[in-house]
Amino acid sequence: MADRVHAQAGINADYYDIGASGSPLNVVLIDGRVQHQPDAAAAFIIGRDRRIGMATISWRATLSAPSSQPVPISNVNEWSAATPIALLSAMFGGLKAYGASVLVLTPADAPGRYRVADVLTGAADLPKLSGDELAIVAHGAWAIRLAALGVGQVVDVTQQSQPQLDSMLAAVGGGPLLLDGGRPAVDPNAPAPEETNARYPLTGAGISADGSALWLVVIDGRSPAMSVGVTRPMLAALFARLGAWQAMAFDSGGSSEMVVRHLGDLGVTVANVPSDGRERPVADGLFVLNNAWPGTPAQLLLRADDALVLSGSRMPLRLRSIDADDQPLPVTATEAAFKSSDPRVLTVDARGVVQARQAGGASVEAVLGSIRGRIDLRVVSSVGALVIGGYRGHVPADGAVVLSASAFEGDVPVWIDPQAVRWSAIGNGGNISSSGTFQAGPSAAKLTIVAQAAGTRSLLPILVGEHAVNIAAVLQPGRAPGQWTFSARPADVAGGVDALLAPDSSAALHLSYDFSATGSVRAAYAQTDIRLAGEPTGVAIDVYADSNGQWLRGGFRNADGVEDSVTLARHADWRGWKTLRVALPERIRTPITW
Repeated sequence: MADRVHAQAGINADYYDIGASGSPLNVVLIDGRVQHQPDAAAAFIIGRDRRIGMATISWRATLSAPSSQPVPISNVNEWSAATPIALLSAMFGGLKAYGASVLVLTPADAPGRYRVADVLTGAADLPKLSGDELAIVAHGAWAIRLAALGVGQVVDVTQQSQPQLDSMLAAVGGGPLLLDGGRPAVDPNAPAPEETNARYPLTGAGISADGSALWLVVIDGRSPAMSVGVTRPMLAALFARLGAWQAMAFDSGGSSEMVVRHLGDLGVTVANVPSDGRERPVADGLFVLNNAWPGTPAQLLLRADDALVLSGSRMPLRLRSIDADDQPLPVTATEAAFKSSDPRVLTVDARGVVQARQAGGASVEAVLGSIRGRIDLRVVSSVGALVIGGYRGHVPADGAVVLSASAFEGDVPVWIDPQAVRWSAIGNGGNISSSGTFQAGPSAAKLTIVAQAAGTRSLLPILVGEHAVNIAAVLQPGRAPGQWTFSARPADVAGGVDALLAPDSSAALHLSYDFSATGSVRAAYAQTDIRLAGEPTGVAIDVYADSNGQWLRGGFRNADGVEDSVTLARHADWRGWKTLRVALPERIRTPITW
């Protein structure tokens, strides 16, 4: 996403329909056009005067045609089989029409005026739109209204918003508002208000009173060795300390991410450590761009993975070029000439690869025509520690994992040739190659991996396969520790938990519920408070379902008191017993309570 717009930096933005459509929940406005409707939460707004504000946005559209009643529209680029009516633009990526009526509109002779290009009824697929074309899709009574319009007819699509649409250049949703007027804000429309005082990875943006400074902040979490995260009031306090006049949060947890394009790089890199252990696909982002037109090379930059190099190691340097406006320009190492300031300490070849020879400091210079670049390096003869990376808690039976060894002198990383690391394994359960690839055996096992280099070694215990711990053979209803009780949302949902035998006469915990008399948001819970010892990587539960297709989730609380959940089954659409297995988040802080 960031590379597509050639961003200098960026952060994740709005909450979204995770695990389903992936659509944002709040506004998306690009070049003054609403591409997704707002909700009641705060939005980050860039005005046409280039000033930034943070506020809620309201919006609605109306389709008007001669001799017919106006048709209100409240959805933009959000369409499903359950959506009554929506306005679609060429940015919408959906394909299915779900039997809807579709009105295809092309721009006419005035802003907001369109000519009906096509009318489809009972459509299976959506038409492909281009440019400024629009489509209005509808089910039910609205579909009948659309089908009554004719090809060639002129209609108006008017849009009303607050702030006024013509005052906004771009906007993206998020929330809650954290600061307003330099003071803590109490946002009545905060998304996920239950997360207010829980420590999470958080993303936010702040702006100074005069609009001259913008702060983009991402705070990592769910990683006890590095960061356990912050609460929303803590993030607000940070923005106040930075000098922000207004500040707001965005989607958090595994979505929290910042990317930056380092000077001279053609693409961005991830600047934080996402709590999922990898980048999570998100709906939208907030990006900072450099719109200067690329010029001629003005400076060379030399980069290395580490400033310290172990003697005997070879380390490649990266050559970059920028113009006077800091725009990156393509350059290759073979175009430049390299020189070491002290060949006794290190040498450098024509490809920019450094050979560390003896302890000491030296610099490398690159010359390309009239421009130059330089980097200072230090060669060391030993390292203080090795750290093995690449292991994520366990290796599946017959699975494989590529391990790596990083060297450090104190807290400073040291470059070391991967070929200089000697790998071995203590115990049975798998084999490790000379390059660090561990191949697990077919059975559950415990063993230790050993990495050795520069007179230092590191040990890593490895679990192979599944090491199951039986929590309970039969779940028992009751209020004693480890037993299960019933709760519901809303609280008036009828139901309960009991020890009624399963239909096959086996012992089980029986969860019953009646969703027939409540609204759209309904949940029934079998609740307990069981502490899971150790560092679990997943859970398994046997479920006898009635094939009604309900969504089945499991909840837990980590060591920080943060509550989270995992999906056991999107649809419990089977009848009979089924063992459900689900992985827990990789960076969960243990111990956890189920």
